[in-house]
Amino acid sequence: MPGCTTYRRFCGIRPRGVALVAVLALLTIITLLAIMFVVLVEIERLASNQTLAGMQARLMALSAHEHALAILACDTGEAPGCTHPGQAWHTVFSSSRRRNGGEPVLGSNGRTNDAGGFAEARWFTIRNSAGVLVGRYAVIIEDEAAKLNINVASATGTNGQNQGVSTTELLLADGVSRGLPLGVSSAQRIVDARYGADRKPGIASRDDNFNAAESIGDETDNDADGIVDEQDEGTDEPGEFAADRPQGDDRPFFSVLDLASLGLPELRAQPALMRQLSTIATTR
Repeated sequence: MPGCTTYRRFCGIRPRGVALVAVLALLTIITLLAIMFVVLVEIERLASNQTLAGMQARLMALSAHEHALAILACDTGEAPGCTHPGQAWHTVFSSSRRRNGGEPVLGSNGRTNDAGGFAEARWFTIRNSAGVLVGRYAVIIEDEAAKLNINVASATGTNGQNQGVSTTELLLADGVSRGLPLGVSSAQRIVDARYGADRKPGIASRDDNFNAAESIGDETDNDADGIVDEQDEGTDEPGEFAADRPQGDDRPFFSVLDLASLGLPELRAQPALMRQLSTIATTR
């Protein structure tokens, strides 16, 4: 028949190979679906492992917390009203290969050992019923209440120290041996930084804590300017700064590490001094 070579569909001849192409296409689709399924299963497995690891880590952290609370409760009963590094809250969690054993842990302040020969912490291991190690935790307890609060201490000398009327009378530094190991100018820079650009606590020229009336006649140098009971005695005094309720342009410190941004000459000359400050200063 003329033209049958060119127009096979009109000549009653079925085209060959169509079934093979259809099967190959179907196999390709099935293969892709299988690959996607394997990938999704692997993703789910990894996500499940991550969730399990997170739950185990949280439970270990809770174990560490409860362990610390138990030791602190026992310590309170043994020596009420007395706190020192020789007590259980420090020795139980610290590491001495002669006494406690265990692998030492680097402390939060960067020190590996204290004056008593203890590392900052040691690992407590957790094993399952078969004895297989499943995790570990370490505890570091620091006595924050014994540290100098750089959001509160304001005195850089005898001015403003009025027989304990306020916690702002705490000596920040005297440049010699008391307070932080900083010079008086650096201590004043710390105070100025938390007071903001106007270098005044609270809102400048306003009695933010409403004690101006009583301050005028209380025979106390409330504003630490060396003059007692002047007309504006209770205005712009250190007690008007509140770290938990800053007013005006006040800027409380959120971490001792914030001191590094002030460019203090002592920290530039001795970078390791920041580690020491973290052991004796706090912002809470």
